[in-house]
Amino acid sequence: SAEAQRVADQFELLHSRFWPAVSGVSLLMIVHGVFFTHRIAGPLYRFRRIFQSVASGDLTVRTSIRKSDYLHAEAQCLGEMVSALREKIGRIEAHHADISPQLEKLKAAAARGAMREVEQEADRLRATVEQLAQAMEPFQTKLEPVKPRPTPLPTAAGF
Repeated sequence: SAEAQRVADQFELLHSRFWPAVSGVSLLMIVHGVFFTHRIAGPLYRFRRIFQSVASGDLTVRTSIRKSDYLHAEAQCLGEMVSALREKIGRIEAHHADISPQLEKLKAAAARGAMREVEQEADRLRATVEQLAQAMEPFQTKLEPVKPRPTPLPTAAGF
């Protein structure tokens, strides 16, 4: 019938326009998805490499990511963390470097029998060790067990 032919033609026309449009939109979504995931996966991959470097003791790492990437705030926080660690470890290294010469001076004074000089060098060494201890204070290395928080009881307003 003519009516059935007209419906079939309209269906064929719709079909010929619909699938190319769906294919084009699907292709665009796939391309966009690839770029989108790379803008997140790229920084995460970089962060993992930074974590591994820091864990192995390398505090010279840079936390830069591409301008088009996401997670810039996180990269900045990570960079601040590495910089703070570098600064704190640098202070510890400086105090550590001061100890050896002071100890040698103390030994030399003791060998000469210069008790006043021994006392002075011992005081200097004690002050350096105290500075070293202060520089190490920010580091917490002992895990304390997490205490479970008591669950608050519901109030009358909660019923």
